[in-house]
Amino acid sequence: MKKSILLSFIALLFVGSNCSSWAQNKLQLNLQKGVVYSQSMQSKYLTTTTVEDEHMEMEVQVSGDIAYEVLEVLDSSYQLEVWYESMSMSIKSPEVSMSFSSELEQENDMLSNILGAMVMEPFEVKLNKQGKVLEVKNIENLFNSALDEAGLDPIDRENIKAQLKQSFGDESLKGNIEMITAIFPKNDVAIGDKWSVKSNMKSIIEVGVTTIYELKQVTPEEYIIKGYAKTDTENNLEYIKMRDVYTNYNISGTTVSEFRINRKTGWMNSATMDQEINGIVKSKKDLKSAVLNVIRIKMKGQIIMTGKAS
Repeated sequence: MKKSILLSFIALLFVGSNCSSWAQNKLQLNLQKGVVYSQSMQSKYLTTTTVEDEHMEMEVQVSGDIAYEVLEVLDSSYQLEVWYESMSMSIKSPEVSMSFSSELEQENDMLSNILGAMVMEPFEVKLNKQGKVLEVKNIENLFNSALDEAGLDPIDRENIKAQLKQSFGDESLKGNIEMITAIFPKNDVAIGDKWSVKSNMKSIIEVGVTTIYELKQVTPEEYIIKGYAKTDTENNLEYIKMRDVYTNYNISGTTVSEFRINRKTGWMNSATMDQEINGIVKSKKDLKSAVLNVIRIKMKGQIIMTGKAS
């Protein structure tokens, strides 16, 4: 009898110590009206390009701070006002070293001046509770402020506006935001459960991303989520006209990530992403002609992010 009671007691202890693994968790955004949620990002990549037998290495670092203020809380989504607070980029290679920042004001530094004009210019984003972007509005504010500051002639203005749209247009911004926010499952999950999220990122080209996420751990303050993503170019046979040539991109890669999510708000406390990307870029004079150049690209780098509410 005593042995039976002891075994039952041990069994209860075992169940109690593992019940958190069985508990179902609703992972989603729980944002509050009037609160500003922020994200800071720093990335560093080593890029190797090969043309025929010539190799060139380049180190690229990008950083930025972005803020999201909740204007309205709807049944299943949030209306947000969003603005960049800072942006910077540096490029280093054996041949050149350049840096640009929204915080620099120099007469002959057009890119820094453009970045400076883009910060604090608001636009609107509608985000559902799973972190998917439903709508981006008023993004033209970014371009117009930046181009007015640059004081360009009409031809240069249109060329740079087209380039800005590739990096900061509706679809590009949607992909960049969802990379951080669209990580949640549709259903409740327990520790060890996995789910898949598919998304597209558009800039010059369209890239499809499929990520398998897993809830690895639950602490009193955070959900810890691991992710493994595969990236592939959509329509990789298509040639895109860029100025005087037609260019084809065929890119694939992987990303291993870890997110630490605030249990109360669903907002990211911190995240890391380790990426490896390989690609081939081909160019032609016109669609019927032979390939002129083939460039092979390898990229390896890390993105580190932090977030908070204020």
